[in-house]
Amino acid sequence: MKNKLLIPVILASVALPLQAEILQFDFSPSGTSPAVGLSPANEVPAASGTGSGGEILGGITFDTTTKLLSLPIAYGSFGGFTNLTGPATAAHIHGPASTTATAPPIHDFLSAGQHLAAPVPAEGGVIVGSVTLNAANEASLLGGLLYVNIHTAANANGEIRGQLVQSTGSPTVTCPEETTVECSSHEDTPVELVARVGDPDGDSLIVVWTIDGEAQPEIEVPSGGATTSAEVPFEVDLGLGEHTVSVSVSDGTNVAVSCETTVTVEDTVAPEIIRIKADPETLWPPNGKMRKVNLDVKAKDACGDVTTEIVSVVLSDGGTADFVIVDEDTVQLRAKRAGNSERTYTITVEATDESGNSTTGTVDVTVPKSQGKKGNQGHQGNQNQR
Repeated sequence: MKNKLLIPVILASVALPLQAEILQFDFSPSGTSPAVGLSPANEVPAASGTGSGGEILGGITFDTTTKLLSLPIAYGSFGGFTNLTGPATAAHIHGPASTTATAPPIHDFLSAGQHLAAPVPAEGGVIVGSVTLNAANEASLLGGLLYVNIHTAANANGEIRGQLVQSTGSPTVTCPEETTVECSSHEDTPVELVARVGDPDGDSLIVVWTIDGEAQPEIEVPSGGATTSAEVPFEVDLGLGEHTVSVSVSDGTNVAVSCETTVTVEDTVAPEIIRIKADPETLWPPNGKMRKVNLDVKAKDACGDVTTEIVSVVLSDGGTADFVIVDEDTVQLRAKRAGNSERTYTITVEATDESGNSTTGTVDVTVPKSQGKKGNQGHQGNQNQR
């Protein structure tokens, strides 16, 4: 298992031949030892204590061309694990031995200057070490017969141990299903997504969400023990339209895996007409002249701007030639009664949002039978939406 180390560590870069094969290794993955990682339970016989440790950074690697085994290791609370019974007195690679046997050291991290104790040594430390293996030790490594052992005063034969086993388990990721959400704001719409990730080796994972090609900050999923399984929620603000969402997961050892889905933000709700007011509302005197009438229309939409326009005028007496629609908010009406009766012009206004959803509302302008009778106020009731 790997734990993310929150201290700076500088690693020397190594120029690798193009034909080099880099193998990845874990400490006692599930099913190989009594416990996963560096653990007292893996000692032979089992040691006392509750300390733990594991691989960090890019994980344990072996270059089959240069024969270089690189081991970035942390233990104790200093490296994000649990403390041993005391400071480390020794730290080695041992072999060859199976998980139920012991063997002498083949490499000493402390004498090689590859061990850094915590400021409070009882809280653990880190090992950033490498060793070039001879043919016999390479065979032992590939056969799962090398192990790392960290010793303390209370456990001179070793307090935490982990067998070096070649990693074969890649992480897994399941993207959220393709989804469509309704727009909720003039700005971007918040969308909550959840991906499921896992690792058969119990490794900690780094998850990266990518939205429309733009990678988001890394999210770390801690080790789950024998195996890792977690839901990773993510909230993002998205504009109208279709968006490509991908999720990449890495355990720092195997090649990252990824999946992809789409999220569509749509606007299917028509705008709302709040008010339609005509000026004037009453045409007087009924002298048969064409009069200009201006409309003041107020409309709103949850997702964007709204445009309004006059789409029709209906006369109460069935006439068709006594009006002219000038523009989106202006109409000319003839100041003429229906015989000896009142005439009503019903003006219909359509409001349309940026997605093409529309609704209509009406306002009445009257030519009264006698002076003093007023027209009706514009209204938003009985709107027709489409």
